[in-house]
Amino acid sequence: MQLRSLPALTRLGLTCLVLVLCGGLIASAAHMFWHHGNRDERPEFTMDDVKAQYQGLESRAPLLLALDRNHPENLDPKAKEALLKWLTGTRIAEDYDNLDAGDYAPAEIIAKNCTSCHSRKAPEAQAVAKKLPLDFFDDVKKVAFSRKIDRTPKKIVAASLHTHSLALGTMSIAIAGLAVCTAWSRKGVGALVFLSGFGLLMDLACQWFAGDIKPMIYGVVAGGAMYALSSGLLLVMVLIDLWRPVKIES
Repeated sequence: MQLRSLPALTRLGLTCLVLVLCGGLIASAAHMFWHHGNRDERPEFTMDDVKAQYQGLESRAPLLLALDRNHPENLDPKAKEALLKWLTGTRIAEDYDNLDAGDYAPAEIIAKNCTSCHSRKAPEAQAVAKKLPLDFFDDVKKVAFSRKIDRTPKKIVAASLHTHSLALGTMSIAIAGLAVCTAWSRKGVGALVFLSGFGLLMDLACQWFAGDIKPMIYGVVAGGAMYALSSGLLLVMVLIDLWRPVKIES
């Protein structure tokens, strides 16, 4: 049986269902970016968001890392000590411009030692430093906070896998079943069905082990991308095949 040989109303109904599945894949991708995009407490969706989700994340503030590298080199030891105390404390926002600290207030130290390079008004020769301005607290706070994010508990991961494995597995079987009923190349369809199944297996399996085996996190990303791309392509192929003309043999 080929899809394009089915009655028009049947093909129209299947088209609607396939479009629903396409919308589901798109919505899933949007949900991933919007829901997990701030998992690492930063606005952009990055690999750190995925790591924070499954492995947790602990990182020192970029300003602390700079001080560890003795940057800037000519920083007064007392000023460095004041910055270290501030950055490792719990009142980063409150004590940034602490009048009681005088010249050793973080705002004063940064203005005196950092903004000659890290400023929107820095000379063109300091183009690299200019990309990280420290003129205002809104700039400083982006690099002043250390992060410690706990990973998702194993019970929640198990609940998520229970839902996704059954739902996505069933949906993928339906997509594969539709795809093998098209007139596309058997080898091509077979390769995409394999990539879809293998990608989903890799994604879900790596989600379970990613909390204990760090490299598995890349399997989550690779498997998810493989599954989404191959499944999306299979759905597009089904849509095309539903409505392309049937060849009439003479």
